Amino acid sequence: MLLPLFIEVGFGDTVIMQAREGLNHVMDCYPFPHHDALDRNYKFKDCIITATAMMREGLEPSSHDQQSKILYKYLRGIYYFADQGNMQVQDLSRVLYHSEAMIFGDVKVQPRIVEIFNQRQNRIKELNQMTLLRIKKKGNEL
Repeated sequence: MLLPLFIEVGFGDTVIMQAREGLNHVMDCYPFPHHDALDRNYKFKDCIITATAMMREGLEPSSHDQQSKILYKYLRGIYYFADQGNMQVQDLSRVLYHSEAMIFGDVKVQPRIVEIFNQRQNRIKELNQMTLLRIKKKGNEL
């Protein structure tokens, strides 16, 4: 019988901070500006952080490669959660600006994200609606 030589356990910095500070969720480790639509919506916060980080790395949303497709899905998520929270365009722009500044230390991609939303607003709404219909249909099939 073979015995294990070691066991490796790894925790990210946010998991450690969450436990140390007694926070409810790892997203509570990040400084976000206050907005009712954002405050307890961890998926919304995750979409903002992930899309911002991907764009800061130089990615642009497109259908040409897998990473760019994933980025586009995160941007659609931001748009979806903002819409669900009845967030006005100027409020979303402000939240994106302050989130990027507070989390990353400066603002580099917020203007581009807002530009994408302005350019692709109708297509994003259409894709989000199609996704919701697919989810609803799958739920009815179960």
